[in-house]
Amino acid sequence: MSFFIRQATLYDCDLISKLTREAFHDVADSLGISKENYPKHNAYCEPNWILEALNKNINYYLLETTTKTLGYLASKLIGNTMSLETIGVLPNYRKQGYGQLMMNHIETLSRRNNCKNLTLRVNDSRTQLKNWYIKQGFIENGEVNIPNFNFKVRLMYKNF
Repeated sequence: MSFFIRQATLYDCDLISKLTREAFHDVADSLGISKENYPKHNAYCEPNWILEALNKNINYYLLETTTKTLGYLASKLIGNTMSLETIGVLPNYRKQGYGQLMMNHIETLSRRNNCKNLTLRVNDSRTQLKNWYIKQGFIENGEVNIPNFNFKVRLMYKNF
């Protein structure tokens, strides 16, 4: 399957919010998250959330074929650090290497911007995902408690 990664624009807010809901719906279900107990979870993403993120200098990149968008990532450049804000792949396309392609893309962007490291946050209870990041060369670097989250968030980084 032929694919490409492109930077999203303001015109993609509806697409990104729909993609985010689809990519995170099963995650929310598996963690017992509902719109009532965590209305700001990605599974309930609205287009205005994406617009607000874009206005805060968060960049979105879409992984697409000629007919479908399969996944995305969002990142923010902060000094000499690239922060991976989120990455999502549609459930039917997981475990096919698309997440790896997007990680390669964010690492390339990081190096082009002379970043010294790439950081991310991950739900500590998502062991399989956390282990995937470790295989990508990320190192655990503590945890943070975020108000209204019913889980711990693990901080991770990768140096270049």
